[in-house]
Amino acid sequence: RDDNGKTLTCHSSNRPDNKSLEKSTSRTTEIYMALPPTSMVIYPNKRTSFEGVKQEFNCEIKGTNPEPNIRWRIGNKVLKAKRRYNAINQTTISILEFTPKHYHYKTLLVCEASIPGITQTFNQSYIINVRYKPRCTKELTQIELKSQVGIVKLDTYHKRP
Repeated sequence: RDDNGKTLTCHSSNRPDNKSLEKSTSRTTEIYMALPPTSMVIYPNKRTSFEGVKQEFNCEIKGTNPEPNIRWRIGNKVLKAKRRYNAINQTTISILEFTPKHYHYKTLLVCEASIPGITQTFNQSYIINVRYKPRCTKELTQIELKSQVGIVKLDTYHKRP
């Protein structure tokens, strides 16, 4: 990592005792390395979101070369995000503004990074814990109870949180 972007020069020369072949030569090249992240994190790591309330998620990726391509997704759906890159400390931050719905409860939010020149994809994930108002579904079932008076039918209701 420390040598990435540096110049390497190779010098060659013939033996000095052979006067007719004293000519020397050199070649210079720049070292370029495709580097994977040294760290990747999603923050804030607050584990509770609220339905209908916009929340900002940040995916911070450090140490890559070149700058990574970042993609957010929830399930198979790709989400749009903003990004910032700081070349001095090789940090890329992708900023996702996301408004969760009740059906996002316990779904996986994923930040994926791909670096040109590296075939492996790097990712971090976050399980969304969405709080939402209860929604009732009406499921009627009949229960028959035998009693001394006769058969009593009771209707029961089930609701989802």
